[in-house]
Amino acid sequence: MTKVSVVVYGADVVCASCVNAPTSKNTYEWLKPLLERKYPNIHFEYTYIDFQKETENLSDHDQQYIERIQEDELFYPLVTMNDEYVSDGYVQLKDITKFMELQKALSLLYLRVISECMKEGGEAEHGLQLCSTDPWAPGLLVRGVRIS
Repeated sequence: MTKVSVVVYGADVVCASCVNAPTSKNTYEWLKPLLERKYPNIHFEYTYIDFQKETENLSDHDQQYIERIQEDELFYPLVTMNDEYVSDGYVQLKDITKFMELQKALSLLYLRVISECMKEGGEAEHGLQLCSTDPWAPGLLVRGVRIS
């Protein structure tokens, strides 16, 4: 995992259910330095979507999250990373680091499985070839299709 897309869905008005929580914009601004300091080897791309103003040219995925906020299934600010739900409402550091550490663990597990497969001759048998320099796990070529 060398690149992580971070999306914060929010609004100018503070969520009524999130008393004393930071605003959506404050949460967005807080995440930037936090992630870059804690995970310096990862490239983060940040997007802030004000779901009360920016409703055009959004993906179906974004629209689904916005609908869930509007139906009170989720609170805002809502944070997603690589299109996966991370936290909503009163966003806390532990939710963010838990997600990132889980991704790190999955990458390392993935690397270990691939390494074991290759030790047993899997490279020739399955068309596997390691490539790139991911800080947590290298990319992989599977029959010419790059996975990272």
